[in-house]
Amino acid sequence: MHLGINNVLRGYSAGRYIDRDMLAAQVEYRPLVWWSLEAALFAGVGEVGPRFQDFDYTNLLRSAGLGPRFNLRSKYDVNLRADFPWGKNGHTLSMGLGEASWHGFIKTRFSPRIPPIPAAFGDR
Repeated sequence: MHLGINNVLRGYSAGRYIDRDMLAAQVEYRPLVWWSLEAALFAGVGEVGPRFQDFDYTNLLRSAGLGPRFNLRSKYDVNLRADFPWGKNGHTLSMGLGEASWHGFIKTRFSPRIPPIPAAFGDR
C-alpha cells in the first residue's frame, strides 16, 4: 500500500512510504468563504508496515494543509481544487478538477449522493 497516492495522507509524495499494509485517517473542514469559493483545511495520520501488528503507533506520519475549492457545478459536485499539504519530509502541491478521492474515508459534509451500505454482504 502507498501513502501519498489518491490523496491518502496528502503531504507525502506517492511511493515515498510503501509496504504491504496501511492505516490512514484524515479529516477535512470546508467552510464557505464567498459564493462558490470554499477553504479546505485538512489533517491526517498514517502508517505503513509489513503487518498491522508491526505498526509503530508512537511514530505516526502526520500531515496537514489547506487549499481553495471553487465549485463549478454544485449539482454534480465539480470543484476546481488545489491542495497545499505539509508532511514530515516537506510539502507537496496537487491540483485537480473534481473531488479528491476519499476511498473509505468519512466526509465532513454529509451528502445524499453517498450510496447506502447494503443490509447484508450478499445484497448488491
